Amino acid sequence: MGSSIESWFSQGENKLSSPSGAKSLGRSPTLPQSPPPLDAFSMYEMVHIQPGEFRVFQLDPSQDPSAPVVVHLLKASLADPPPYDALSYRWSGSSGHTINVNGAELGVTENLFSALHSLRQTAGSLPLTLWVDSICINQASTQERSQQVPYMGQIYTQAQTVRVWLGDEEPGAQAAFDLLRDCGRSQAPDVVDRVLRDEAGTRALTEILHRPYWGRMWMFQEIVLAPNALVHCGHYEVPWAYIQWLDKVTADGRLWLGLQVDKPWIVDFRESLLGIYHFSLPKKDYRNIKAVVLPTRKLACLDPRDKLYALLGVCSTLAKTIKVDYSIPTRDVYTDFAKGQIASDRELYTLLSAGLWDPANGEDLDLPSWVPDIRGTAGFDERYLGAAFREYFNAAGDGAPHFAFSENRGHSVLEVEALLFDTVGTCADFAVDDEQRRKALIDTFCLTADGADLSVTKLRSLFQAVVFVEAISEDTERVQRNVLGFFEDLRQLYGSRPSLTQFLESFEDVGLHILQHGGGNPLELFSGEELHHNRLEYLSRFIFKMLASTLLVPAFLGFVPLATAIAFPGAVGFGADATGGTGGTECVVTTLDDSGSGSFRDCVSESGRIVTFGISGYIQLESAVSLSSDLTINGSTAPDPGIGIMAGEVSASDQDNIIIVNMRFRQGTLDSDTGKSAFNMGKSSNIILDHCSFAYGQWDTIDAVGAVNFTVSNSIIAFPIGQQFGAHVETGPSTFFGNLWVSAHNRQPLAKDDNQYINNVIYNYQAAYTAANTGGNFSHDIINNYFIAGPSTSSPDDRYFQMKANQDVYATGNYGDSSLDGELNGAQENSVGDATVLDAPWASTSTGIVEWTAAEAVTNVLASAGASPRDEVDTLVVSQVESYGTEGGLYKDQDDTGLSNGGYGTL
Repeated sequence: MGSSIESWFSQGENKLSSPSGAKSLGRSPTLPQSPPPLDAFSMYEMVHIQPGEFRVFQLDPSQDPSAPVVVHLLKASLADPPPYDALSYRWSGSSGHTINVNGAELGVTENLFSALHSLRQTAGSLPLTLWVDSICINQASTQERSQQVPYMGQIYTQAQTVRVWLGDEEPGAQAAFDLLRDCGRSQAPDVVDRVLRDEAGTRALTEILHRPYWGRMWMFQEIVLAPNALVHCGHYEVPWAYIQWLDKVTADGRLWLGLQVDKPWIVDFRESLLGIYHFSLPKKDYRNIKAVVLPTRKLACLDPRDKLYALLGVCSTLAKTIKVDYSIPTRDVYTDFAKGQIASDRELYTLLSAGLWDPANGEDLDLPSWVPDIRGTAGFDERYLGAAFREYFNAAGDGAPHFAFSENRGHSVLEVEALLFDTVGTCADFAVDDEQRRKALIDTFCLTADGADLSVTKLRSLFQAVVFVEAISEDTERVQRNVLGFFEDLRQLYGSRPSLTQFLESFEDVGLHILQHGGGNPLELFSGEELHHNRLEYLSRFIFKMLASTLLVPAFLGFVPLATAIAFPGAVGFGADATGGTGGTECVVTTLDDSGSGSFRDCVSESGRIVTFGISGYIQLESAVSLSSDLTINGSTAPDPGIGIMAGEVSASDQDNIIIVNMRFRQGTLDSDTGKSAFNMGKSSNIILDHCSFAYGQWDTIDAVGAVNFTVSNSIIAFPIGQQFGAHVETGPSTFFGNLWVSAHNRQPLAKDDNQYINNVIYNYQAAYTAANTGGNFSHDIINNYFIAGPSTSSPDDRYFQMKANQDVYATGNYGDSSLDGELNGAQENSVGDATVLDAPWASTSTGIVEWTAAEAVTNVLASAGASPRDEVDTLVVSQVESYGTEGGLYKDQDDTGLSNGGYGTL
C-alpha cells in the first residue's frame, strides 16, 4: 500500500509518504516548507479534495507539554494512500482547545486535544501521519460529509494502525494494562487464574471497559475494520487483540466451572466484557446487517442517521438500500432502510424490531409502525429478533412471505398476507433479572403442564429437563448436590413450601436418601453455606447444559445475540449450516462400557439426538462405532478431565447434519484393522468438528473421501501412525480453520476438493498441504497459515506439495519457519509451485473467516485448539510445537510417545 516518496512529492503535489523501512506505523519524513497561514474557513479549500481523495495530516512531534499542537493537512488518494494511522476516539468535552492546522487555528474537543498531546510525545523525532475525522473532514460542509463518510470504512481498513484512545489514565490504569498484557500472552486456563489472582487489576480493567468510549456508534466500525489496533489510555497501550483474547477465554464457561465466580467483582468484570461483545463478532457476521444492527442499536451517536451510516463501511449489503445524504430526514432514512431490507431479503424479520414509539428513544419521528426506531432499544423486545434469526418463529416454513409497499396520504404502508391462526392464552415477562427470568421459565413450565402449582411431579420433570440427569447410579453425590441446589434455588424464588421438601423426599424411589428416609427438615440437615454452594453448582450446571444443548437458551438468557443465532455459535466455512440434533432429545452417556444402555454406542445409534456425558474417561471400543444423522455430540458436558474414544474408528460415513464438540478420537494399534481411521466421515455432508483432538489414525487420522460441506475447526490432528497421514479429503467443498497439525508424513490435508485452509499451524511435516497428482481441477484458498519445520522435516519447501497447473490457488499471508532454532522467526512463503495463482479468493466467504495473521494463529491455536481440558497427549503435542524445531518425531505406534496407558495417556 502506498506510493514511493518520490511520487508523493512529485510535481509539487501535496502528497506524503513514510521512509522505506520505518519501524513506527504511520510516520513520515519532514514536510516541504509549510504554506502561508490560513484562516479556518479557507484551510479546507486550500487542501481541496475530489471524489476518491481524502485528507490526512502530519502531527509534529514534541516532548514539551506546553508547546502548541501543530499539524499539516494534506490530501491523499484512496486508491494509492500513504502509510498512515487512524484515530478512534470519543467526541467529548468542550471545544475550548485549539490546534494549529496549516497555520490556522482550529477548535477541537478536550478529549481529542489530550489524544494528540499524548501521541506526539511518543512519536519520537519524526512526524506521525494520522487521519482524524473531525480534522480531516470539513464538518461544516454537509456536502463534504456526505462524500467522505462512505469512505470511512476504507480509510480504517487501509490504516496501518487504528489507535483507540480511551482517554487519560487514571489511578489503576497500570494494574489494568499489566493484567491485559499478561493475559494476552497466556494460554486459556492461565488467563482465568490470572484474573482470579488480581482483584485490583480486574476491578481497574472493569472501570476501563465501562468508559464512555465503548458506547459510541462510530467506534464499532473503527475497531472491527482495523487490520491492527492499539488501545491507548494515557501513556499505557496494549494491542486490541489482547482484549479480544481475554473476552474469548473468559466467555468459555468450561474454564470457570468449580471456581468461585460469584464474587461481585468477578461478576462485574464478566458483565463489562459482555457489554463490548459486539466489537468481537466473527468477521463473517460483520457484512450481514442482520448480525450487527441489533447489537449496535444500543450505541449512541449525535446524529440519529449515523446509526445506519456508521455501518456502511462494515455491511456491504447495507449500501444497496441506503446512501449517505445528510439532507434527508431521519424518518426517511430509517424507512428506506426497512423497505430495502424487506425487499432484498424477502423476509419480514424487520417487523420484530419495530413497534410503537417510545419516548426513551427521543422525539416522535412519526415512523411507520413497521419501521424500526434504530435510535435506541426502547419499545421492542430484542430477544424476539434473535429468536427469529434462529427460525424459532417460522410458521411459513420454506414459503416466501407475500407483501407489497404503497403510499397512503404521505405515509409508507407495508401490506402483508397473513393467516389468523390462534390467540395468545397467557404471557410471561422475561425481560427482568436472571432470578426473575428463571422464575418465569418455571412458571411457564408449570402452566403448560395443566396448572401453575409447584407439584412434586412437575418439579421432578423440570429437574430432569434442565439438569439432564437420567441415571443417578453413576455419581450419586453429584446428583444429590444438584437436587439440593435446585431445592435451594426454588426456595429462594418461591419461599419455603411443603412441595419443595416433598420434592427432596421423592428421590427415595431411586435410592437417593437425601432427608434420611423422609424424616428430616432440609434446613436443619444442611447448613445455609452448604445449600448456597449447592445452589451455585446447580446454577452453573443449569446454565452450561442449556447453552450446550441450545434447547432453552432464548427463554433463560432472555436475549440471543444475532452473532450466535445459528445452531453452532462461531461456526465458519462450509459446514456452518449444520444444525446437528438441535431440537431433538437428549441422551446422556452414563457408562464407559462399549455397549448397552447409557453407552456412547447406544446414544449415537439414533438420529435427532443431543449426546451429553455424565461420566469422564476413555471409552475403549471393541469395534467401529457408526453415528446417525441429525446428531450433536457435546463432549464439553463431561466432568473433568473430559471424554475420549480409543482403540477404534468412529464413523459418520453416509450420514448428514452432525455437530461434534470437545471430543477426543484416538484409534491406535489396539484396533487391529489398519485400514480404518481415527474418524471417518466418508460420503457424509454438513458436518462440524470443533475443538476436537484426533490422534493415532492408522490409515488416515481423518478420512473425508466423498464428504461435502464440512468444517474442521480449532482442533488438533496429530501423531498419525501406520501410513502417518493427516486427512484425506475428496469431493468437498471443505473448510479447515484454526487447526494444529503435528508430525505427519503427508496429507495435512490431501485436498482433492475445493478447500478453505485458513489460520492453521503445521509442525514437523514431511509434506504438508497436498493437492496430489490428480486430473481434477480444484480451487484452494490458503490464507494466513504457519508452516514450522521440525526434526522430521527433510524438505521445508514441501509445505505445498504436488501443486500442478490444474490447481487454482489463492495463497496469501502464509509463513514458513525452517530454522529449527527453537524460536519462531519465519518469513512469508506463498509460492505454490506450478499451480495456477489466483489474485483473489475463489470462495467469497474466505476473507470473512480469517481471524488472525499467521503469527497470531500460532499464539491462538497453541492456546486453545483441541479438546479441553488438555490431557497428556495434547500437552505433548503442544510442547513439541513450542520447541519450534527441536523436538518431535514421526511415530509408528502410540506407545512410541512414552506416555502412560500404552501411549493413550490417562483421562
